[in-house]
Amino acid sequence: MTSISKKQCSKCYQHFDTNFFTSKTGRDLKTCINCREQAATVYRTHYLNDKDQLEQLYWNNVKKKLYDKIVEIGSNEYLENKENGVLFSCILIIKNELLKEEPCNISKQVAKLVEQADGYYYIYKEHYLSKKSDKIYTYWYYCSQCQQLAKKPCKNEDLNKQRDQRYAVSDTIKEKIKQYINFTPKDIFRQLEQENPDLTQKQVHAWWANFIKQKYIRDKNNQLKSAKLLLEEYNYEIILVNIEGEINYLGFITLFFELLSTNKEIVVDATCK
Repeated sequence: MTSISKKQCSKCYQHFDTNFFTSKTGRDLKTCINCREQAATVYRTHYLNDKDQLEQLYWNNVKKKLYDKIVEIGSNEYLENKENGVLFSCILIIKNELLKEEPCNISKQVAKLVEQADGYYYIYKEHYLSKKSDKIYTYWYYCSQCQQLAKKPCKNEDLNKQRDQRYAVSDTIKEKIKQYINFTPKDIFRQLEQENPDLTQKQVHAWWANFIKQKYIRDKNNQLKSAKLLLEEYNYEIILVNIEGEINYLGFITLFFELLSTNKEIVVDATCK
């Protein structure tokens, strides 16, 4: 007994036999016959009618008209209506200034107009230039909630390629990291890895960065002010400072400057080729 393979429709996401996805010409399609017939019915009903039946709206009126349409069916019902959406058609009257823009820019402006009305974000998918006229463009956009944009899970199915199990950092290890705070995270990890095989270098770096901030940062909102407070705390001489004006600067003298001033001779080796 042979089993018939199933295929998922890209529109309704239901599984059907593969013959549901074959066109009249024998092409293999992504949407099932039910969705194709439904789309054809909508097209015949709404797009083959005379264009005069479509309402002509100015730019500022489109947002309000679409918003009223959503309110009419109910906001909750609209937000949960992921498959059918809301059918909204009109003839948009565009200002002459916007008509001078490229078609892609015009389509972006229209998409933003719809975003302001329905609260979703739209991402460009593709466009089509009519074969009958080089002035007729059709643009398609993805809704931000479209399942086709959903990211695949990052976790690898292969257990050997998955991230190692995480282990908590003990208080003893934290104290040792704090003792070696003036070392680099790499050097600290070398000191601890033999006695703590479950410890990772990233854990060491994270706690080292945390302790560095606790020890040296005095103002989280202003780096120069924080540095000034730290220098004053360690009794360094500040010679230039401006942390309030448009041009900020901070100058100070270290112990190296005092040692340098006691030198009687400075030798500079200039090697030239």
